[in-house]
Amino acid sequence: MGGEDIFKMTIMDIIRKFGKKKEVMKGRMAEVAIERRIQKTLDDREMSANERELIRHNNEVREANIKAQLERIRMQKTKEQWCGNNFAGRATILQEDNPILKQKNIFKGNKNIFKEKGMFFK
Repeated sequence: MGGEDIFKMTIMDIIRKFGKKKEVMKGRMAEVAIERRIQKTLDDREMSANERELIRHNNEVREANIKAQLERIRMQKTKEQWCGNNFAGRATILQEDNPILKQKNIFKGNKNIFKEKGMFFK
């Protein structure tokens, strides 16, 4: 009879079931967040002002190091995207053998069609 229950459930019942699980999870997460905040406040009260300042300073240094490392990684990825092997051996826009950048200017010397025919401006 357990297998038959699954077939009797409608799509809406299944969606409601997942929605209830999500609400329970959300409520539990809020409770845990409050408990963590209370525990952190109690731990901070037990420390001296100097200890709190040292921890804050260490966290700032750690965050600055993380930020610098991420900046290097992002710059490297950007460089790889522009100059790397992303195009499986085909020329990229920054490679020197790109024929697009060596073509002559097809617009140079041609008359402006907008001025000539007076299409948009008088």
